Amino acid sequence: MKKAKMTAAALAAVFAFAAAPVFDSGIADSNGSTGISWSRSAYAQAQEAVDYSTSLQYLPLTAHTQYFVDKDEKGVLLRSHWTAIGVTPVDYQGPKQPIQTMKNALKNYSLKEKQSFEASRQKMIRDAKKDRSERLAHGSTFFGPYQEDGDIFVRRADFRVVSFLDDGYTYLGGAHGLGGVTGRNFDVHTGRELKLTDVVKNKTQLAEAIKQQLMFDYPKSSFAKCGG
Repeated sequence: MKKAKMTAAALAAVFAFAAAPVFDSGIADSNGSTGISWSRSAYAQAQEAVDYSTSLQYLPLTAHTQYFVDKDEKGVLLRSHWTAIGVTPVDYQGPKQPIQTMKNALKNYSLKEKQSFEASRQKMIRDAKKDRSERLAHGSTFFGPYQEDGDIFVRRADFRVVSFLDDGYTYLGGAHGLGGVTGRNFDVHTGRELKLTDVVKNKTQLAEAIKQQLMFDYPKSSFAKCGG
């Protein structure tokens, strides 16, 4: 009986975690676009997490993802999603300034990303229609829907720095899609996005540090150059 109770408790915890995302809305418009969005708490996913109990106050963040499926009478043209990030509205008792500064900074960042995503989405819909028409004109009945994805993975979030990866992927009908990752780092007290030169003053020392870390992580690799 005790074992059964422990199993039930474990399963309850798993399902509670799985149900954590909150679905906000599902929408469909007359232009053949269907969308759904959901929010989730965004926690640091670094390999070595910061010990917030002994160092810096944890800054709670929320990631908000919107999904779209755009189609017409002939089928799906584009599947896409993008992710915004913001400060979680919580009953916080500590200093208000860092919370408000980052709230404004991430709001502005997400607004620019949304505008960029929407412009790209509309262009991809037009390009997908043209691509499909050209395929049909040449006798091809196959058309793989275009795709554009944007995700955010938080690496650090405290009262000094908010750091996350902007992970993107685009498919435009070729043999495969293209992906890329961009690091974003914000000074919490000013809200300013940091550049590499704000943190690294000596590129030679940085290169040496990267070299030493690679040798430590991959001790069996010779790091020999490929090709002649």
